[in-house]
Amino acid sequence: MSTDTESLWDAEPDTDVSVAEWKSEMGPPDAALQSQIADREGLKSYVGLTIATIVSCFFAYVILIIILQALDRKPPPAFTNNLCIDGKIEFLRQNSPVDPTHLVIGSSISWRNIDSSTIVDRHPQSRPLNGGFCSLHMNQIAFVSDFLIKRYPTVSDLLLVLDVEDMAACRQNKTILFNENDVASYLSKANDIQFYFKYFSPISLLRNAMQLKERKQNLIELDPLVFTAYADGPLNTSQERGLFYGTAPPIDNACVDALRSLANAAKTKKLRLTVATMPLPSTWSEKYDQDAVVQKKFTDTVRTALDGTGTQFWDGWAEAKIDPKAYTDAYHLRWSAVPAFTQQLIKATQFGSSDS
Repeated sequence: MSTDTESLWDAEPDTDVSVAEWKSEMGPPDAALQSQIADREGLKSYVGLTIATIVSCFFAYVILIIILQALDRKPPPAFTNNLCIDGKIEFLRQNSPVDPTHLVIGSSISWRNIDSSTIVDRHPQSRPLNGGFCSLHMNQIAFVSDFLIKRYPTVSDLLLVLDVEDMAACRQNKTILFNENDVASYLSKANDIQFYFKYFSPISLLRNAMQLKERKQNLIELDPLVFTAYADGPLNTSQERGLFYGTAPPIDNACVDALRSLANAAKTKKLRLTVATMPLPSTWSEKYDQDAVVQKKFTDTVRTALDGTGTQFWDGWAEAKIDPKAYTDAYHLRWSAVPAFTQQLIKATQFGSSDS
């Protein structure tokens, strides 16, 4: 038997005593010890189950992406979680621009209402790229423009087409639209699977997958993800949404500051910047701005913001002639009307020439 200093469980059973008798003599193990052993076993099981679940989800997610790609329904990584913006980023990855010289910047107003091939027809030496993205406000336009200028250092000229929506709600919308390093790496053809995990959003992935193919095939005519060779976003449709957006939103001073900063940055970088106002249809003015107060305030605000920056300004809202039937809504033109508007703009500004 054990000494007084030894624990009962350190004792060795008498060889002449049965194991059952010895256990009976020693009594049950301490309850706390049993609990610790059980906790350790439970923790091991939990960790093992967690690792197995993570690994299973990893492979399931990869398989889902592969299946969506096979079905031509794989959305781009959710850098902004906006399919329209992320889709444009994907297009630039798949169709790398070659030394663009004339960069169109802005929101969907610039993206959908400029026909870059018309610029080339007028100025064959130009290499335009449409860097307009949907849904942007002026602070975001400035952010994306800075990214594109750094990305494409051959750019010498910028064209920004503005409407009243662009100059509103900058305070309510974050300026930094995406992680610049991630998007730059993606555009440089880095393996995209890493970004599907970094921007993990399976619900968004599936939601976007359900509409991606239709939008790329122009089956959703008022919201397509179709691009020209220059990354313009044509609205090839006979459909329309009426005036849709309603009254003009109030101008945000943060947007004015962003426009001025963009113009000053262009001047510092020795880039020629042309800013044009987008004409709204006469039907909108008749309903919401009969005395032209909104139009005058918008135009004056843009002019004032650009004063002293060396920016060329064209008041397209006052000078361009566009049939109201050319609009799909208050701001966007159907593609059949875009070349004529682009011709008016480049005739007035000479954008696309080497000395615009």
